[in-house]
This record gives sequence, C-alpha cells and structure tokens, in this order.
Amino acid sequence: MQHAGAAYVTPGLTRLLFISRSNATMLRSLFLLAAIVLLPVAVRAQTAPAHAGLPADSLVGSWSYAIETPDGNFNGQFVIAKADDGTLSAKMTGDAGTGEGLPVRSFAFDGHKMTGLFTNPQFGDISFDLTITGRTFSGGFTALAMGATVPASGRKL
Repeated sequence: MQHAGAAYVTPGLTRLLFISRSNATMLRSLFLLAAIVLLPVAVRAQTAPAHAGLPADSLVGSWSYAIETPDGNFNGQFVIAKADDGTLSAKMTGDAGTGEGLPVRSFAFDGHKMTGLFTNPQFGDISFDLTITGRTFSGGFTALAMGATVPASGRKL
C-alpha cells in the first residue's frame, strides 16, 4: 500500500541505483585518472597570465581630457612622462589642472587602468580612475571633499 506523498521505488530502479563494491572501486579509479589528467589543465588555466594590456610606454605623451560636471565641462591635458628609472609621472594642465600644471600624486597604471590624485585649488583633492582602451580613456573624477564623482573621457594626442 502506498501512502499519499510517499515515494515509491521500483525494484528495477533499486538495481540501477545500487553500486556494487567492484563498481565503486572502478568509479574511484576513473575519478582518480580524470583528476590526474585534468589537474595540469586546471593549473595552467589559473597560472596563465591575463592579457597584459598596454605597455606603460604607450601612455607617455599628452592626453586630452573632458570632465563633465553639472557646472559645465572642464577640458585640458594630462602630460605623462617616464623617468630614466622607468617610473611614470603625470601632471594636469588646463581647466582642472590650471596653468603650469598640477602634479599627480599616487599615479599608477596597470595596463588597463590609470589612477591618481591631484589637488585642485578650488575643489581640493581629486582622484581619478580611468580605463584605457587603445588611444582613448573613460572613467570618473571624484572630488574627495564632496564625495561626488563625475564622468570623464579623453584621447591620446
């Protein structure tokens, strides 16, 4: 007699679900063999270098920028230089950087992203996080005192 809601397993299904001791040993051997064969593939996939992105030398030069704010756009240039020791430095000129240019502190580039911090006389410390794609970039500038981030874009000149 079958109760409502109870599962009923047929004798044939029971035989399919039952694994004999010899079959269990064979399955363990197959799993071990699969692990030995696939482990090097998995390790190579994890240790393979990611796409390296752009070389740092490709940043050197002038980049135009446009920062879009509610009060209008700020335009100017990043000027990026490489020292003899290979380190990169940058300064901002134009509306956001003013005249001679403001040095960018904590300037970093990882092949895909350019980040840094500079001090604007009017807005204080401003950080930026920009994604480079070929000869263009997009991202945002954040006025740290206000916590406001505005979109920015630019291109290499």
